[in-house]
Amino acid sequence: MIGWGSRGFIFSHAFQPFRNHAVTPRDGKTQYPAMKSKRLSTMDQERRISGNTIKDVLKDYKEGKISLVDAERVLKGTMLENIEHVASLDVFRELRTGIPEVIFAETKHVDLLRKIISKVLDMKESVLISRLLPVHIEMIRSSFPGKMEIRESSRVAFRMKQPRPDPVGLVGIITAGTSDIPVAEEAAIMCELMGCRVKRVHDIGIAGIHRVFEPLRQLIDGDVDTIVCCAGMEGALPSVIASLTDVLVIGVPISTGYGHGGKGETALSSMLQSCAPGLVTVNIDNGIGAGAAAALITRKIAGKKEKNGD
Repeated sequence: MIGWGSRGFIFSHAFQPFRNHAVTPRDGKTQYPAMKSKRLSTMDQERRISGNTIKDVLKDYKEGKISLVDAERVLKGTMLENIEHVASLDVFRELRTGIPEVIFAETKHVDLLRKIISKVLDMKESVLISRLLPVHIEMIRSSFPGKMEIRESSRVAFRMKQPRPDPVGLVGIITAGTSDIPVAEEAAIMCELMGCRVKRVHDIGIAGIHRVFEPLRQLIDGDVDTIVCCAGMEGALPSVIASLTDVLVIGVPISTGYGHGGKGETALSSMLQSCAPGLVTVNIDNGIGAGAAAALITRKIAGKKEKNGD
């Protein structure tokens, strides 16, 4: 049984009885037999599953592109790949959630990170590695030449699906100051990995409030769907942006500032206490989370616009 439960979309073990039997619709017009198939490699499974949604998996099964066993494995979300008995790679995360694999590198030993990257590159078309240390960057360049794009200033490396689909929607990425750019780039790259257009606007903080209006007008004229706004210090800019637009603003507190509260705590408190409706906030320096949320929302809006012919 597939359906909505109190905690979201649920796939029950009702698939189990159909493992070795034909599936016959109620009208009896069509049969979709359970095809015999050997266990496929993970990359082969991903290549045979053409879409990025549960509906696509069911469609591929109906059209005979994948077996019932493979479809069941995807839908149950049980496909994990163990790495050195330390890391478990969730192979179908992007298929299930729409969010690509993200590896947090900062606390990982360089040898373990090398093994994880090697496995991920064998299995995934898109991946983002965040918070790289200099030793990690050196390792990626020497061990995986030409396989990943590296942005040193933002401490990220990534690989995008090729050929890249035409991007949809528009996410505005705004920073109050240039110190906020590395985290903002995490959000921007995440949005691009998830298939969204991105427009970057930097250094328009409230210390010079007149700088806000023209870039914001351009975003609005461009039919922006979602805005990610990164700010350190007192963290006021996201509230200003939210008060001037009718789109969702995702505030990202940045750990820049002086002395007391200067590690992002003041910016976080300011955004949480905002009196501007339409502003939501992620944790300090969480560009990845902000980008993923913005992209999910933007893709949903873009889909509705396309359906309505806008």
